[in-house]
Amino acid sequence: MKIRSPLILFVVIIVLSGVALVTLRLSRPSAYVELVVKGNAIGAVSGTLRIKEAHRMRVRSELGGKVEATNMEIGQVINKGDLLLQLDTDDIDLAIESINIDKEAHEKHLALGSSLKFAIKAKEGVLKTQNKLHEKGSVSLTKLKTTQRQLDELYERRERQKIDNDKLLKKLETSIETKNRQLQKMSVMSPINGTIVHVYSHEGDLIGPGSVIAEVLATERRVEASISEEDFSKVEAGQHVIARLLGYGNEILEGRVTQLLPTSDPTSQRYSIFLDLNLEPERLTPGLTGEVSIIIGEREDALVIPHRALLDNSVFVVNEGVVELRSVKIGYESLNLVEILEGLEEGESVIVEELDRFREGSKVRL
Repeated sequence: MKIRSPLILFVVIIVLSGVALVTLRLSRPSAYVELVVKGNAIGAVSGTLRIKEAHRMRVRSELGGKVEATNMEIGQVINKGDLLLQLDTDDIDLAIESINIDKEAHEKHLALGSSLKFAIKAKEGVLKTQNKLHEKGSVSLTKLKTTQRQLDELYERRERQKIDNDKLLKKLETSIETKNRQLQKMSVMSPINGTIVHVYSHEGDLIGPGSVIAEVLATERRVEASISEEDFSKVEAGQHVIARLLGYGNEILEGRVTQLLPTSDPTSQRYSIFLDLNLEPERLTPGLTGEVSIIIGEREDALVIPHRALLDNSVFVVNEGVVELRSVKIGYESLNLVEILEGLEEGESVIVEELDRFREGSKVRL
């Protein structure tokens, strides 16, 4: 019994020490870490994304009148040139018919020739006779000149008559053309491809000139991103972009920068850029929002860590269960990864979640 007692005591001490050690380890907070690895470092500028309609158009009728028929419903998809509204054309039809009657009568009048043609022919005969008599000395030069002057006056009157007739014909033709243009405007066509979102005129309505008959949302969409003032100088047209729209979950979209606006929003001081995304037009629903990374550079075989491991310009490194707060020099940054130029070695472990739980020297379990 005396020999076994020290042995039992020793075993008990070992067991208690193990329990204490396990308890101590279990009492340490868990740290979620990822390794520092080598990979492609991508320099990117981040921004917010919004899908907007290229424009909304309030379709107007240039002319007023009674609405004879409409072809408009909310939600209706229309193409440029589709008939939206037809005004009553009875009055214009009658006006065109009346002008055509006048024009036809005037053309018949012109076909008969000048009303002065007989007077001119008679005076030309008189002048011819007087010329012969003047040669014989029977008619004075004064009388001959008088007859010539009278004939010249008839010629001038005929020319003026022709000018007036041509003017009247042109006026009638212009009136018909004007009325035909008005007739065309009585049929209101869609000026763009799009979707009708509001209808303001219906069959039987009396509308005035310039009345809004419908509002159309253009089919064309505009993908607009907002970036900070300090990032604006890094972005150029043609740069590759990676985007995500919240409405489409984790689907990754790619595209390019198409245009930069040189002015900032006066309130947010952020700049707008336009993008072209590889997404079907029908899925570019106005109002969708998301986030975008504009790729401004890329470096291979670089040390990278998850972006969420950063605490300003420092990271928490776990070395043999002990936390070390280490300053790092940052290179390229993208949405998910960041390049480390100085401060870390490949294979080291950095904490990537719940960074506010840890301090320099904290003991953790992985």
